[in-house]
Amino acid sequence: MQISIGTSTKADCNGAVAEATAKVSNPNLLILLCSYEHLKDASKIISEKYKGVPLIGTSTTSYFESESSDKRMIVLCFGSDVAAEVGIIRKLSSAPIADIAAMEEKVSKIQAGDSNTVCLEFCTNDEERLVTTMNVALERSRIPVVGGTIFGYPAGATGYAMLNGNLYEDACCYALIKNKSGKIRTYSENIFGPMECGKTHIATKVNLAKKELISLDGRPAADVYCEDAGVSRSELVDNVLVSPLGRVIGDEIFISSPYEIGSNGSLITTRRLMRTIQFRYLN
Repeated sequence: MQISIGTSTKADCNGAVAEATAKVSNPNLLILLCSYEHLKDASKIISEKYKGVPLIGTSTTSYFESESSDKRMIVLCFGSDVAAEVGIIRKLSSAPIADIAAMEEKVSKIQAGDSNTVCLEFCTNDEERLVTTMNVALERSRIPVVGGTIFGYPAGATGYAMLNGNLYEDACCYALIKNKSGKIRTYSENIFGPMECGKTHIATKVNLAKKELISLDGRPAADVYCEDAGVSRSELVDNVLVSPLGRVIGDEIFISSPYEIGSNGSLITTRRLMRTIQFRYLN
């Protein structure tokens, strides 16, 4: 596929957009990833600059080459060999099924073939409910889903999914991307493995709604992690980039690391957790 990637770390939004879109040429789809502070203005500027071009995006901590940043703007441009349909699913926390009929129409319109289409999504919350709902529209055409929950915005702020310059909360923006000149293959990779002699713990109390791991083996989850990892509570969140927590499911381990310490030593994680799930440390 014809894909170009433009980036900018300029503090001025107009300057950042100009630099990040410098490589854009005859786009059939644009994807914007930027800082929370730039999201509203950058979305409007790009949607007006490229009227009629499908556009989705969000704010995020981005990874580019060997660096991560909360301030970098990234614009991905998909060229003429891509067919794209974009849309929004609203009310994720209550009734996401309401927008699935529109998604089914877009799936039909794009005419997905054998292994040539993927659905890229950015959601603000309730990813587990969202993916189950989206599969109503996607499974029949065997379209895989990639993406994830939006993060990286300030504490107390509202996360937004963006579609064609408009921001939505409690929502998911998505792009159906069809490669007209070949196939699209999706892969997952876990760069972490179980620690040698690593301990295994059982989640004994959780809060599904908050994705909160309250206790491991009957003790505050933060205390258990800090004790095993040899770090203080102030070091815990940064240390999960080195030794994340992983859920043991069969022969596989899925990362579900905390990004915040909750009340009474609980851990707010990136995934919903069920009681009795086993956890191991990775490195």
